[in-house]
Amino acid sequence: MKKVLMIFTSMVLLIFFITGCSGFNETTAKTDSKQALQQFFKTHKNDEVLVSNDQNREKVKEYVNTNFKDYFTKDFLTTTTNYIENGLSMNPDIFYLNDAVSNNNAISNKITFKNDFKIDTPVVNKDDKTVTYEINSDNLLFYKVQMKQEDSKWKINKVQ
Repeated sequence: MKKVLMIFTSMVLLIFFITGCSGFNETTAKTDSKQALQQFFKTHKNDEVLVSNDQNREKVKEYVNTNFKDYFTKDFLTTTTNYIENGLSMNPDIFYLNDAVSNNNAISNKITFKNDFKIDTPVVNKDDKTVTYEINSDNLLFYKVQMKQEDSKWKINKVQ
């Protein structure tokens, strides 16, 4: 009887430690996801030219696929390249690209990187294991960026 009780207790403790260790840590998720988002914004300077000819959509897609794959989930990368293929617009999924207007409001024919965003307080969804940030820029644009872990890294998963 004592042996059965000891085995049962050991099993309960083992289950407790396994579930406790593999649970979603909200504090770590906030810290790590914010660092990942900040790293993405640091990949290029604000208004840095990424592609010189915005008419060549394949060139833009190739640039995004090559340079941002470590920052985007596979689903978000697919969504982003689909929007690029259909033409750049004000779609939130390509919030980091600017294709038309330079500082003097002239058509630039260049794709530039936008990173002049401030990151606000995160909202954690424990069920989905995601962290969503509202980001905003000086020109009053704001987006909700959802971060999710994929391949053990926090990546941009959705943007609204």
